[in-house]
Amino acid sequence: MPIVPRIASFICLLCSLAVCADGHASCKAEHIAGDYASQFGPMACKGQGQSLTCCYENVKRCNKRLELTLQSDGRNLLGQWHDGGSSGAAKFAIDNKCNLVLGRWGMGANASQRWTMNGRTSPAKLPPPAPLPKHYLNSRGESLYAGNGFEVFKFVQNPRRPDQWCTALSFSVSVEFAQSEEFVFTPEYLYDTLYADLLPRLRTQHCPGASSDIMARIYLRDVFFNLRGQATTRDEALEQGRVANANLVTATFYAAFADDPHMRPKDASQLNLLYNDSGVHRAHLSPTQVAQVVGSVERLRGYYERGGKTLEEYAEAQRVRQERQAAIDAVYQQAEQRFGTTVENFEMAQLLAGRGAQIDWSGSDQWYFLRSYIQTTTQLCGEKTVGKPYRSQSNYVDDSGNAVRESDVVLWYSEALRPRVKGKQIGSLYFGTYKPDEVIARDVAKLVKDHGCASPPLAAIEDYFID
Repeated sequence: MPIVPRIASFICLLCSLAVCADGHASCKAEHIAGDYASQFGPMACKGQGQSLTCCYENVKRCNKRLELTLQSDGRNLLGQWHDGGSSGAAKFAIDNKCNLVLGRWGMGANASQRWTMNGRTSPAKLPPPAPLPKHYLNSRGESLYAGNGFEVFKFVQNPRRPDQWCTALSFSVSVEFAQSEEFVFTPEYLYDTLYADLLPRLRTQHCPGASSDIMARIYLRDVFFNLRGQATTRDEALEQGRVANANLVTATFYAAFADDPHMRPKDASQLNLLYNDSGVHRAHLSPTQVAQVVGSVERLRGYYERGGKTLEEYAEAQRVRQERQAAIDAVYQQAEQRFGTTVENFEMAQLLAGRGAQIDWSGSDQWYFLRSYIQTTTQLCGEKTVGKPYRSQSNYVDDSGNAVRESDVVLWYSEALRPRVKGKQIGSLYFGTYKPDEVIARDVAKLVKDHGCASPPLAAIEDYFID
């Protein structure tokens, strides 16, 4: 290694040394081996297993070399460079085609200086392995137990850390059941089947060092659905990556196994259960009640169809909705019975039914309604108003800032409505009158067609605004 590095002819883009493990090829040293061009001249690399040795600058003499070890993340190599009697730290990154793409070196233990890689100069002897799936199906690893209609697997959450099923704290498994989509996984069933004896025994046998908890994620074999409870297929689940037969429930038993390696929960109440409902109901329902809501695939789908409500909550919401709809329907019926015309706008129906006092206008909705009413009656009836007619003409301002009388913007309405209209803007500054609301306009047109201008239903509407 030269003490003073040469200046690279160009700087490559920096590739991250900390890349997400999911979805990348699991490179071995044999895939990385080959010839490269680099900041310090040509490099010839040989690899076996996790070890990679490279000669650089004068590759025939090989008096300068790298000795590197592939890390468990499969994305980095760490080791040392050697140049005569000098040596220091070295690290390199690998792309998803198993090529060396960026290096660092240093005089001591810290590799901080850039070692630019300019690409592979020889064909790879081995093609890069196929990328790993983003997630293993059901996150399952090696089988630990099979029988009684289910199978227990090592829980593998990260394909590059397959040892995480057994740690100093936790023994983690996934369990696939051969049950129907209607089967409800109650706390008592999970306790009797898994935690009364089986999982504590498997922990003692396969992971005696786990000192704090046993965790099990529950799945249905060959039944695939996404995290919203919607049905999907095995291929779709694998393609979506993050969704592969989502678990129905996660059950955990917390204990001090260091004090008693054979400790078991006394009953289902000692299990911590997290059902696949985003935790919504854990605050006010017991685990048994939660199971009755979302403890099966069928019920989980129904739960999402109910908008995340329990059966009782949904029934109450339906009752309130039906009562509200019945009250709305009664208003429409009363308006139709009174004047014989079916209208669409609910406020229009309330006015025609004589229930104007019950209208809860918000913001400028009341003026928006009256403005649309006046615009439509002006267009259809002109000066044939309910009361004494009042003619109004709007002005607008042109591009030069001059006030211009708009001869086309003429509005007719009852003089009694003037206090409600005075000071309000019906005409646009530039484009004449605002466009009336389409539904209100249709309703007014129906009333005019059925009853004529200045008719009783129009008077019922205007009386509300006069009073």
